[in-house]
Amino acid sequence: MRKLWFELRSFCFSSGGPISGYWIEKREENSDKWIPVNMSPCQSTYYTVPSLIEDRVYEFRVTAENEAGKGIPSEATKPTKVCRIIFSINQKESFGFFS
Repeated sequence: MRKLWFELRSFCFSSGGPISGYWIEKREENSDKWIPVNMSPCQSTYYTVPSLIEDRVYEFRVTAENEAGKGIPSEATKPTKVCRIIFSINQKESFGFFS
């Protein structure tokens, strides 16, 4: 899994009241189709994105929501390649994904 972090400051200005959550979308490189990542609004400013495929390139965007509804999506992130990392902790190998 890939942990996606986004900054709250990009979404602080809201004319409809306090932000109640965030919607995250992803798309693969060379695609125009945005795919929802979370099924309910994320309450935090970070989110673990499941089911990313190693060696593929993704972009992400975030939409803030408040009592007035969903806002305009953020600009897309820079393209992010998911890679496998291998490191040793106490002689054990661990695997993870990062960009």
